[in-house]
Amino acid sequence: MQKSSVVSEKNPIIDKWDVIKPSLSSATEADYRKILDSLSMVGVVIYEVRENGNKFYFKLFNKAAQRIDSIKAKDVLGKPLLSVFPGANDKKFGLYSALQKVYKTGESILIDPVEYKDEERGGWRQNSIHKLSENELIVVYQDVSKWVGAQKDLEKKIKQQEQLNNVMVERELKMIELKKENEELKKKINYLRK
Repeated sequence: MQKSSVVSEKNPIIDKWDVIKPSLSSATEADYRKILDSLSMVGVVIYEVRENGNKFYFKLFNKAAQRIDSIKAKDVLGKPLLSVFPGANDKKFGLYSALQKVYKTGESILIDPVEYKDEERGGWRQNSIHKLSENELIVVYQDVSKWVGAQKDLEKKIKQQEQLNNVMVERELKMIELKKENEELKKKINYLRK
């Protein structure tokens, strides 16, 4: 098998998007809904951009997004992002500012897993944002809460194992020290007996 001499620095999700995007540009909104609702594990949201990239209104909210965020499409469609997800403007979460950046530059962005939290919902999300047209952005995201939880559990177990290992090493060092002390005491006792 021959290896390619071209090395891509791009994210594979974004690379695939660049291939898919041209074929989607001629699709109707009904086509979008049909295609995007068939994705069961990936939340997909299309935003209509207004006010020169300062407001993002829900235009499409697929079934997986509804399941992930426990909210019906009818409750978000036509509404601005921040009225439904006020935490999207949080600097730590970074979705709102990322949407603005993609709108202005046209360059896709992948946001590493980050925790979303507001009064009604929360969880860890990984977002990929792309510009569809002059006034539309698409966000493809996953709920990675279980993965992050498993990673945290693993880190905790590793830390516990390291602590146990340190205790055992300390115990072994103490045993070596006690054996040396014991040998010295035996020598002193034998010396005194003579």
